[in-house]
Amino acid sequence: MLILPMPFGAFQPPKPALGGPATVFPWGREQGLLASCHVRRLHLSILGSHTGTLYIGVTSNLYLRVMQHKEGTLEGFTAAYGCNRLLYFEGYEGIRAAIAREKQLKDLRREKKLNLIRTINPEFKDLAQTWGWKMITVHEKMHP
Repeated sequence: MLILPMPFGAFQPPKPALGGPATVFPWGREQGLLASCHVRRLHLSILGSHTGTLYIGVTSNLYLRVMQHKEGTLEGFTAAYGCNRLLYFEGYEGIRAAIAREKQLKDLRREKKLNLIRTINPEFKDLAQTWGWKMITVHEKMHP
């Protein structure tokens, strides 16, 4: 069972302008990152492997999809190449806009994809590194 560090719906990300770019939640805004994946919207994500392989995809549940990649429950490209680190994502209201952006990014050269990731994640850290961890209060003890 996965326990989220914040209550469902506690954060409502801003909606993107019609036909405009999606809302991007920069790394470091844990609250925005975690809650935004539970709002009914689509997400375009870039996942990476420890060897540098990149994967671009669209999902309606970013949290669940990233956890599936991390746990290895999905077969295919990401499992074969070990793409389980969330490096970048954008939120969209409509499937057409999300798929159009996915196709646009897939057509970019690798260096442009890396530059895009650097805009919000210059150190290429796993944005979902702490997802699924149980948050404890000051008075609680950690159990292995």
